[in-house]
Amino acid sequence: MSTFTGLSELCRIGFTLWALLVCCAGIAGIVFSFAVRRTRCGVLSLFTFVSAFFLWQITMELNPFVSAGQPNGISLRMGGLPWLFWLLILFLLTAAAILSLVFDARYAGTNINPLAIKHCADKMNCGLCFWRDNGRVIFSNECMNRLCKSLTGLSLTNGNTFMKEITADVIPVGDRVWKFTFRELEFDKETLHEMIASDVTEIHTKAEALRKDAEELSRLKEELKSYGLQIDETVRAQEILQAKINIHDEMNRLMLSTIAADLENAAEMDRIFTQWQKNALLLCMEADKRKASNETEQLKGLSQALDIRLVWDGELPSSLTALQKELFFITAHEAVSNAVKHAEAKTIHIRFQETAGSVRCCFENDGIIPNGRVNFTGGLANLALLAHRQNAELTAGSGQAFTLCLMFKKTSEICRPADAESTGNA
Repeated sequence: MSTFTGLSELCRIGFTLWALLVCCAGIAGIVFSFAVRRTRCGVLSLFTFVSAFFLWQITMELNPFVSAGQPNGISLRMGGLPWLFWLLILFLLTAAAILSLVFDARYAGTNINPLAIKHCADKMNCGLCFWRDNGRVIFSNECMNRLCKSLTGLSLTNGNTFMKEITADVIPVGDRVWKFTFRELEFDKETLHEMIASDVTEIHTKAEALRKDAEELSRLKEELKSYGLQIDETVRAQEILQAKINIHDEMNRLMLSTIAADLENAAEMDRIFTQWQKNALLLCMEADKRKASNETEQLKGLSQALDIRLVWDGELPSSLTALQKELFFITAHEAVSNAVKHAEAKTIHIRFQETAGSVRCCFENDGIIPNGRVNFTGGLANLALLAHRQNAELTAGSGQAFTLCLMFKKTSEICRPADAESTGNA
C-alpha cells in the first residue's frame, strides 16, 4: 500500500488543507463550548484542534512545495504510514469537530445559557445595559447599542460616559421617544449599575394630546366664564330696567292720584305726600350702586329713611359665611322695602334661630297681612333663586303677621359671587 509521502504533491496539499479546516472547526467548537458553558464538548473540540494542528504541521513539512527545510524524524515516520491511516485519522477528527458543534448548537437551542439570554435580550424592544463602577460594560443589548450610537456617535464601551450624555429622563431619538431609568444593584459583593431605556412614544403622544385638550378646555372655560358674566350683566340690566319701569308706573299712578285728590282734605294730602316721599327714597336707593362699608348701618339708614323701626331679637350668628351674610342683608333690604310699599308696616322684628344643622333668619312686620297664598314675584322671586343657588331656602308665611324666613344649611355649598350680586341687585 502506498505511504503518505508516496502520494502526489496535489494529494498531500489536499490533506494539508483538510487538516487546516479541521483546526478551524476545533477553534470554533472551543469558542462555542465556552459561550454555552459546555465543558465536555469544549474538551473534545480542544483535542480535535490539537490533533488537527499536529497533522497540519507534519503535512506542511512533508510538502517540498510549501516547506523547503528538511523534515524531522517524527514527520518522516508519520509520512511513512499508509495514506489510508491519514484518511481515517482526519475523518475521525472531522467527525469529532462536527459532533461537538452539533451538540453545542442543540444544547443552545433547548437550554438557557448566556447565548440564549443575549439572543432574547437583543430581541427586546427596550434598551438594557449593566456596567461596573469603572465604566466597563459587562452586558448590553442591541437596542441600547443603537441608542448609544445615535446619541453619542460612538459604540457603547463605557457606561459612565454614556450615562453623562443622558441629560433628561425622556429624550427623543429619531422619530421615537425614550425614557431612561437608572439604579444600582448588588451582585456577588460588587456594585453594578443598571440602565433601562423604555420606548414611551405612544404614551408621550397621548400625554401631548391630553395637554393640548386641557389647554383647549381651559380656554373654553374662560370663554364660558366670560359669557356667564355677560349673561349676568344682561340679566341685571333687565332687572334694573324692570324695576325702573315699575317705579315709573307707580309714580304715574301717584301723579294721577295727586291730580284727582281733594286739595281741601288735609289727611288725604298728607297720605299722598308721604307716598311721594317714600317712592322718591326708593328711587334714590335703586339708583345708588355704592355699597356702604357697614351693612348694618346701611340697613339702619334705609329703615330710618322709610320711617320703619327695626327690632333685633338677637345678634347675627357668627357661623354664617361672608356670602351668607351678604344674602341676609339683601333679604333684609327687600323685607324692609316690601313692608313699606305693600304692607304699610311700622315695625320689623328680626329673629334668629340656630340649630346643629341650620341657621334660620326671620323678618316679621306689623303691616297689612296679605290674603291667600304668598307668591314670589319680582324681587322675592330673585331672592328665592339666589337662596336656591346657595343651597338655602326662602319661605313666607301670613299667619298672625307676615313673616319672611331665610334658612341656611351649615353644610351647604355657596354659589358664585357673580350670581349673588346679579340677583341681589334686582
